[in-house]
Amino acid sequence: MTATNAPAIDRRIQKTRKVLIESLISLTIEKGYDNVTIQDIIDKANVGRSTFYSHFENKDQLLVGNDNFQELLSRSLKANSRSEIDFLHIYEHVEENHKLAKIFLGKKGSDIIREHFHNLFRHILKEHYKHKINSLKTDKKMFGFLLDAASFAMCSLLFNWATNDMPFPASEMAAKSRDIVQAIFSRSL
Repeated sequence: MTATNAPAIDRRIQKTRKVLIESLISLTIEKGYDNVTIQDIIDKANVGRSTFYSHFENKDQLLVGNDNFQELLSRSLKANSRSEIDFLHIYEHVEENHKLAKIFLGKKGSDIIREHFHNLFRHILKEHYKHKINSLKTDKKMFGFLLDAASFAMCSLLFNWATNDMPFPASEMAAKSRDIVQAIFSRSL
């Protein structure tokens, strides 16, 4: 294989993955995520079952394993490496993808997406506060409870905002999220 053939393979892989995720999104809008089967996805994408499985293990991996979510995690960690926690990029990401967010975070959506956001918030908070764990006024188990409480609060705020047509600016929601996190952790750190 020559070096000139490599980019064509990458483009084919990208094209296949793109058509699969687009098919999943279209079918979710039509039927709801839980009602979409892999057979539905491959029929709509016009690819074979073996092609699907050469890229993804299941439809959940197709949904959260795409580059969009990986970039969001990467941006989240970079944004929160500063001294003050920042959720604005997450709200802006959801705002940029409002139609999809409303579907995937609403009734037709998937628990896998909601769990993904919970884990994203929990990871951000854990990374942000990890240097303070040794100086906690409370034990590490309580710190885990606080991480869960804060991430569930962030998810609730984000999901309600997204599914109610984003009645407030992303910057205001990010500020409210920061306030909630500070209130949860203020007495423990």
